[in-house]
Amino acid sequence: MKGSRSLLKKILLIDIVIVIYIILTSSIIDYRSETKVAGIFVDSILKWSEEQHGEFRQVIERETKLSVKPDEELFLRLKGEILLQVESVGEAWWLNPDDKKRYFLGRPGDTWRTIQNKGIKIASDELVQYLYFDKSFPLITAGRFVINEDDLTDVYYVLPKSLKGIKLNSAQEAWEVMKEQGMGISNENIRKLSVAQIYDK
Repeated sequence: MKGSRSLLKKILLIDIVIVIYIILTSSIIDYRSETKVAGIFVDSILKWSEEQHGEFRQVIERETKLSVKPDEELFLRLKGEILLQVESVGEAWWLNPDDKKRYFLGRPGDTWRTIQNKGIKIASDELVQYLYFDKSFPLITAGRFVINEDDLTDVYYVLPKSLKGIKLNSAQEAWEVMKEQGMGISNENIRKLSVAQIYDK
């Protein structure tokens, strides 16, 4: 009887070891599989990012090559505006009033990066004054991006003519607003405005 119990214990112990082995090996397989899937996903994201970056650079290089001598009068008339290159594929550009260059707005991320790099930061109490009391922004901010220095996600585009601030709640919304606010311009005219290079700050 005692021998039978001992044998039974050994069998149970072996069964437990086998179950643990199966669980561990399946976990390792799953881990490897998940790691492989994650690796493929990351590679796909990186490839997509490189493609987008490549397209961005191609537009910059094309427009730089085709640009002619800058037209100061045209710049003064259009500074701060969002320009849509209607004779191409509708590329959106922002004409920076400060450095006189046009910035390609490409995709939401490109637009948001430009806003954060070139925006004017002001105190929240000053921003409240313009939004709710003065009802418009000062002339110095016309056609510029205004950022709440206390909350960098609180961003506005100041319309060049009315000086009204349009709230930009996200990168996607900012990109969409830029498209909505854009004015059409021919290739001939837009190429009279200097192009900001991709790494301009």
